[in-house]
Amino acid sequence: MCYDRDMIKVLNVPSLYASLYKAVDFCKDNAGKIEIIVPDKLSLFMEKFLFERMGISASFDIKVSTLNRFAKKSCVVDKEKQISKTGSILLIYKILQENFDKLSVIKSSAYSFTYAENIFRTIAQLKASKISFEEMKKFASTDVQLQGKINDLALVYENYEQQKAGLLDASDMFLMSAFHVADGKQDTKLLFVGFDDFTAIEYTIIERLACVTEVNVLNYAGGSSNKYIYNSEVISQLKKIAYINELNFEVEDCDVDVSNLKHFLHNNLYGLKNDCFTLDSETIKLFECNKVSDEIEFVARDIRNKILQGKH
Repeated sequence: MCYDRDMIKVLNVPSLYASLYKAVDFCKDNAGKIEIIVPDKLSLFMEKFLFERMGISASFDIKVSTLNRFAKKSCVVDKEKQISKTGSILLIYKILQENFDKLSVIKSSAYSFTYAENIFRTIAQLKASKISFEEMKKFASTDVQLQGKINDLALVYENYEQQKAGLLDASDMFLMSAFHVADGKQDTKLLFVGFDDFTAIEYTIIERLACVTEVNVLNYAGGSSNKYIYNSEVISQLKKIAYINELNFEVEDCDVDVSNLKHFLHNNLYGLKNDCFTLDSETIKLFECNKVSDEIEFVARDIRNKILQGKH
């Protein structure tokens, strides 16, 4: 059964900067317990910005934390069953050396500790997107270089899962937290700020929370001025979650009352004069960009969208 507080509300704002001001307005307009969830890069800044704008030094009713920290509070695991980030990286470093002769593409970096750390982060993202090494081993491509990279990564991923021998790393605990994250949150309003997209597990966390309380998402990816920079899958994914769980769902376009100069920056910081995408046919999409990093970002986001839509 759906209650009034069991809902997902999307608040469209012109930019990330504007979303910070909207978060302040949200806290002023709502009474009771509020928890603001932000990406790692915004945690301390957001708390300082929020309390300064509201003219308070601290609050028992308003909390700011990263999604990882927020979720892991609900996941209590014996320390003896955990493997640290450093331990995970050292294990991957060991696996790279042990399987050097089996690697086809990433040989040159196999003895780099920094590279092992990057592999660890990649595996963490794969877990967050619910992609297993079994699925990766089924991947097939005519691109020899791409196929080699996927095969190498699947090999390391599989050995990593086997050799950590049941110990839980940060990604495992984050996955486990999704099942308990809504515990005790019935009287708390949630506000997600600073996210331009979410992983599959993060959408699951939002779903669990929305089934017991009000979840608000400040979305700066859906506006007309920046829709070609950030994908607009957030609204469609949240709408799908609300429909499946019979939750209330609302979308509101918000203006932020700031100075003319700041208003101009909000609306034009991510704006483009020409459309980035030109639809050539039903199966071909042309992407215009100025540098390779933009191409890579577009491809990565498109892959993520297809995974979330179940098209992988």
